[in-house]
Amino acid sequence: MARPIPLAQSIQPFSIDDGPIPAPDHLNEAQAEIWNSIVRRLGNDWFPTEVHNLLAAYCQHVCNGRRLATMIDAHEAEDTIDHFDPLWLTTYDKLLKMLERENRAASSAATRLRITNQSLRLPDAKKPPSTPGDKKPWQS
Repeated sequence: MARPIPLAQSIQPFSIDDGPIPAPDHLNEAQAEIWNSIVRRLGNDWFPTEVHNLLAAYCQHVCNGRRLATMIDAHEAEDTIDHFDPLWLTTYDKLLKMLERENRAASSAATRLRITNQSLRLPDAKKPPSTPGDKKPWQS
């Protein structure tokens, strides 16, 4: 009878599902909520350690976009302000530009993290069939 190897006895079984990856400490409560919902939805194995910073940045951009959208709504709801006032328009324009930047950054991070709808489709998913009368532009 072979005697057991001490090293083999000391190896602990590994479990991939030890619960969701915790949100980094630097994220605020709203950002951590986005982090947790994404990690719970896609699983730990979707996000290796090297993309945690990118996921954190995505969560920050989403929260910043939401905050800016709220500011834009409040700015539009001001009844006592002349909406043709140059100062009001300048502020409004800056808010819209900041929102666009945040949305672009969030979209870029989501694409790189492969968490967009397009990247979550099955690889063998096919496009809907075209109708027989459809011609390609070069076939006309």
